[in-house]
Amino acid sequence: MSNLDLDDLHKGVAGSTGALPSAFEADLAGLDDSLNGLLALDFLTYLPGSVLTKVDRASMAHGLEARPPMLDNEIVDWVFSLPASLKLRQGRSKVLLKLAARGHLPDEVIDRRKKGFGIPLRTWLRGPLRDRLGRALQPSSLWASSALNRAVFSEWARMLDARQGDYSKALWALVVLDEWVRRERIEPELDRDHRVEASKQ
Repeated sequence: MSNLDLDDLHKGVAGSTGALPSAFEADLAGLDDSLNGLLALDFLTYLPGSVLTKVDRASMAHGLEARPPMLDNEIVDWVFSLPASLKLRQGRSKVLLKLAARGHLPDEVIDRRKKGFGIPLRTWLRGPLRDRLGRALQPSSLWASSALNRAVFSEWARMLDARQGDYSKALWALVVLDEWVRRERIEPELDRDHRVEASKQ
């Protein structure tokens, strides 16, 4: 999954389409409820590709067995059969779950804002990783292939530093890619025009 809106993805990555992988089209085909479609896409991508994978690796590294009870097959099938109005109401999510928990858990637990476990990328990229981000934005073989738009990434870094926008995930991905390219000494295949431009850099 991309960390960018499609418009930004097209600006930052040449030739990107942002199209839904064909493997998912059949899975989403029978869903006439748009919210269920979004939930199904999340269920097919973000859950197995990120959240569940990270939980499994972290728990197993410490000899723990983690069990997500809300992903029981029967519960998932039943919830997907329900209309959107029972899941999202007036901008509030988890409507049924909160109703079921009311009276069993304190209201302040049920009604508090969701708290994620995200790492503080914005703080890091403005602070201890600022120089490393600057290095990734310098001319190098990473940019020579023209797949990434250096001017766009530089503008995102400026906006992040000025607190005018949060492109921290895309910029972190750039730092990781740059580190890999430098460590592995990756030299992209260049056509003649790009070889000339790279030699000037």
